[in-house]
Amino acid sequence: MDQTRPMSHTSLKMISKFIQKHFISSRHTRQAEAYRTALQLLDRMILEDPTNAMAFWQKGEVHEALGLHDRALRFYKVAHEMCPRAYNYHDFVNAYDRLKENLQNKSFPKIRQVR
Repeated sequence: MDQTRPMSHTSLKMISKFIQKHFISSRHTRQAEAYRTALQLLDRMILEDPTNAMAFWQKGEVHEALGLHDRALRFYKVAHEMCPRAYNYHDFVNAYDRLKENLQNKSFPKIRQVR
């Protein structure tokens, strides 16, 4: 009868490193490609309609997901200024609060507050 031996600790570590390198990193690569594609589509939407506040807000969300917090806040601000009722002051403040720890310029940007 064929008896299988338990894997050694070293073998398990090697397999774990292989999985990390080839599967987890490829997931991040696919995710980064998806973000790049989303940014390209949003850029195209903005070129076709520069008043599309939703595209600017979504562009902010993509930049936030990528860890580009200053850019994200800039796009959130543009969306809010274009359409303050849809992307209201409360939404903008929530976005700022999420991002403020990682911002280069920590001061709250000057924006209009529409009631």
